Amino acid sequence: MRDKKRIKRILNKIEKVWNIYPDQRFFQLLFNYTQLGTRTENGSIKDPFRYGDEELEDILNGLNEILK
Repeated sequence: MRDKKRIKRILNKIEKVWNIYPDQRFFQLLFNYTQLGTRTENGSIKDPFRYGDEELEDILNGLNEILK
């Protein structure tokens, strides 16, 4: 079973970014700042369903470091 504590951790990280860009819609925020669902250099799409929670959390960790 997955760690339920991950939910609060990930949501807190998303909240930090969203507070910086409050005018963005939720999926617009995820699309713009995690690049999930965007096209990669070779033309394929970074499918958000293939990412694990740990990978999303790593992306958000890096983003929160940049936005400090």
